[in-house]
Amino acid sequence: RLLGKSPSGAPADAVGLWARLFGKVLTWDDMRWLRSLTKLPIVLKGICHPDDARRAIDAGADAIYCSNHGGRQANGGIAAIDLLPGVVAAA
Repeated sequence: RLLGKSPSGAPADAVGLWARLFGKVLTWDDMRWLRSLTKLPIVLKGICHPDDARRAIDAGADAIYCSNHGGRQANGGIAAIDLLPGVVAAA
């Protein structure tokens, strides 16, 4: 309905609308805003580097989840279990 026309007749317009609505990438600067929205714990997923673990903690994350989001299967990236020791030491 927001598109104002059939997505099948205007696929590029539909994709563009979807990207504007849902494609915003969160950054470290958004942590303060997220914290202001809730008293619930904030858990960050995708932490793969010790520097990111420290940054997450400094930004107010309550917990971190060491994950490569399946990248090992998709592109041969490093397994999360191999990243875990450095992330745990930093945390």
